[in-house]
Amino acid sequence: MKRYFCLLSVFFFSVISVIAQNDNSNPDTVLSVDNQMILLSQINIENPNRDTSMNSSTSNSIFIQQVGQRNDINANVNASRSNIVLVQNGNNNVIEIDETSFEIQKTISQNGQNNVVLDYSFDPKSSTGLELMQEGDNLYFERFGTNELSNSLKFKMTGNARSIIIRSF
Repeated sequence: MKRYFCLLSVFFFSVISVIAQNDNSNPDTVLSVDNQMILLSQINIENPNRDTSMNSSTSNSIFIQQVGQRNDINANVNASRSNIVLVQNGNNNVIEIDETSFEIQKTISQNGQNNVVLDYSFDPKSSTGLELMQEGDNLYFERFGTNELSNSLKFKMTGNARSIIIRSF
């Protein structure tokens, strides 16, 4: 009887210690893994791991990622080939695209609050490109039309309450 009691008590205490070891996870390790996941997600957004060059076949793609509240995207695109990446991190951000072109290459990223991007172009024979990164609050970007000088633009807007307006005819 003593023997069974000793074996039962050893078994009981070993199970409790194993459960305690499993339950006693390190919160720093979990936080570190979460931070790595977020960092990897942001790296993939900044530099999408895919070929963004247009090939000879007809293809149209749009990638949209929105994190936050009241972010709006209105995209009306008419193109033979397009590759569009739109990312919004923050609240009350707006992207509005109304474009008719032969070929469109566009990457727009908004990080912050109350940022606006308006992009309008109506030349079905042209190829257009735009890389725009907004980092801050109350940033405003507007482009109306494209020509040879403005068909492939790159901008990085930082700070607060800044505006860029482009008129191309």
